[in-house]
Amino acid sequence: MQCGSILDAPNGFGVLRKDLDYVFLVSGKERVLLAQLGTPNSKGKINPGAHLIPLLRDDFEEALDAGLLLDTGEIITLPPWLDEISENDLELCDARRPKPKIFHKDRAEGRLLKIAEAISDPRTWMFAEDPERALNHMARTEGCNETRYRTWAITYVACSRNIWALHSPWHNIGRWARKLHQKKFGRPSLRFGTRYGSAEDPELTQKYVAGYEEYAKLGRTLQEVYDLIMVKRLKCKIASHGKQKFKVFIPPAGQGFYTYDQFRYRLIKKFGLEQIQMDLYGEIRVRTKMTPSKGKYAEHLVNLMEEVEADAFSCAELPRGYVMDLCVRHLWIELDGRLYQLDAELKVGGDTDDLYVSLSELEQFAEARAEINSAFRQHRRAASAEGIIRFEEDTGDDWDSIQRKTGRPKKTAQARQEEREAKQQGSRGRRA
Repeated sequence: MQCGSILDAPNGFGVLRKDLDYVFLVSGKERVLLAQLGTPNSKGKINPGAHLIPLLRDDFEEALDAGLLLDTGEIITLPPWLDEISENDLELCDARRPKPKIFHKDRAEGRLLKIAEAISDPRTWMFAEDPERALNHMARTEGCNETRYRTWAITYVACSRNIWALHSPWHNIGRWARKLHQKKFGRPSLRFGTRYGSAEDPELTQKYVAGYEEYAKLGRTLQEVYDLIMVKRLKCKIASHGKQKFKVFIPPAGQGFYTYDQFRYRLIKKFGLEQIQMDLYGEIRVRTKMTPSKGKYAEHLVNLMEEVEADAFSCAELPRGYVMDLCVRHLWIELDGRLYQLDAELKVGGDTDDLYVSLSELEQFAEARAEINSAFRQHRRAASAEGIIRFEEDTGDDWDSIQRKTGRPKKTAQARQEEREAKQQGSRGRRA
């Protein structure tokens, strides 16, 4: 039996469970060392981790002879938390990332360097009285987290020294079931709180989708469609909130609702951004103004040297512009052997004390402004919806009763007079 052999315990054996696989590491005169790679969680997923399990050699051999332990004949090359991917997948992933900050293989090699002492001669910790304690001592020497160090070292040795065994299970990111959770995810509302709004609900999503299919038409913005859905489909009321009297939507009791950003996100997932633009703006406008031009066949070669120069001098990190304008008070410039001092000036006339506003005061102002903007986004939508309600109450007509007429305007005498008056008003505004 060689290092990396996978063992099963069909009915369990001692501390070995029947629902887990174990990896054979080494056999000594009196002791056999096995490894358990991964720990199952409550949802049946395998979390990264590694534990060493020592067994008496006589007990181990008797269990093999009695069939309590079975050698599957397989050799492990990747830990169980990477079962869904292969080495080829990982190599191709790096090949498809032309400009990453760090390649996956480089990250794995960095971990390999950290455990160099443990893997150069594994017998130093395998045959120690307490193998995990010996690995912990090596981790403290390297300044690494003990649990991570043990996991990397044991996994690398158990998986036939395959460097890809040190890769993290990032392929599982974003694959968990959001619909099973009642918590609202996404960017929190600064004004109304993190949990303000409703979590994803298939029935609620269907109401918004049906409302979009009913109210979306040429000439109407997506925000207006949202307002109509909130008022007509969800039967929301409008109320004022806080000292500033910001308007908010009040849904019926027990009725959830989506914010405008949630509504837009789910519509794009359902129909796609291009289809939504076609519904609201029309095919001609989308084709001429919104669809980027592909250009001519050799157009990208015209300014080849300029593009190369721009790429050579481009910088990935950008300065934080709002801070620099208010932190720099003086500049000294050497010109023709003389040193000149330049003082900071305001872009418009004002109090010079504004140049000496501290960074902490700027951050407080930015936080207050962000909170006001958060409330105003909801207020703007609610105020627009309130206008729809008042229009229908005052006129007795439906908001959708207006019909859009296509074609050129009529060339009647009254139309020509209105056109002349409009031009006169425009010329007066320009002279003023």
